[in-house]
Amino acid sequence: MGETRIEYATKTWNPLEGCPHPPTRPYQSTGCAYCWARRMAPRLGVDFSKITLHPERLKDPLHWRKPQRVFVCSRSDLFHKDVPEDFIGQVFDQMTANPRHTFLILTKRPERMKDWMDGEEFHLPWVWLGVSCENQEQADKRIPLLLQTPATVRWVSLEPLLGPIDIRNPNWYTRQAAGHIFHGLDWLVCAGESGGSPERALVEKMVGYSHRIDMWEPKPEAITWIRSLRDQCQAAGTAWWFKGFGGPRPTSGGDLLDGKTHHELPEV
Repeated sequence: MGETRIEYATKTWNPLEGCPHPPTRPYQSTGCAYCWARRMAPRLGVDFSKITLHPERLKDPLHWRKPQRVFVCSRSDLFHKDVPEDFIGQVFDQMTANPRHTFLILTKRPERMKDWMDGEEFHLPWVWLGVSCENQEQADKRIPLLLQTPATVRWVSLEPLLGPIDIRNPNWYTRQAAGHIFHGLDWLVCAGESGGSPERALVEKMVGYSHRIDMWEPKPEAITWIRSLRDQCQAAGTAWWFKGFGGPRPTSGGDLLDGKTHHELPEV
């Protein structure tokens, strides 16, 4: 596994690939509709319609001598129902054996992640656990389960952001169990969609631009959504990473919000 285009990671690690959707619907949730990993799968020779295990990749982190920030399963979901329990255990064994790295896990299946972590005897501060949410509906479902999951760092990826999201629901926070108080969110990452339909995009084409090259600007409502998330994070002491507005081109809208970049990492 080489370098990555995920801005907040330095490596990706894919000991499994593929993410089959439920047979009763076309994808896990609305945010999956234009999944970049699914679009890239044919080019990479990946059969995205099934989970493929790669045990030969399990020890890849052992060979990275310098500390890395590793995004785990960028082309799958470690807690997909089709991933065997013993293979999840092998992935965690490798993360346990490599504390010099930081491992970033992101799932749309927080129920299974919570069940798995509740069964662990100890928790690894260098393994950050997160959920992906695209709108308020999914935030209301997934974030409370994340907050009930034992972890040193809990994070949320709002990508693709498809609407306004409020992360301040007081009913989500401060649950105590087994001598541990599960506090709030440590890190929030946010970005617009790059390959979706125009109505889902956070940017729109500029009207009356005279040059042949299309120019794009953030939609006013999108700026409002993202400013709100920034302000919520600042008020809560949550680290905030804004990847950008997305759009038809990678540079559309850029990663500036009110003239500033916001690339914060949680303190561990």
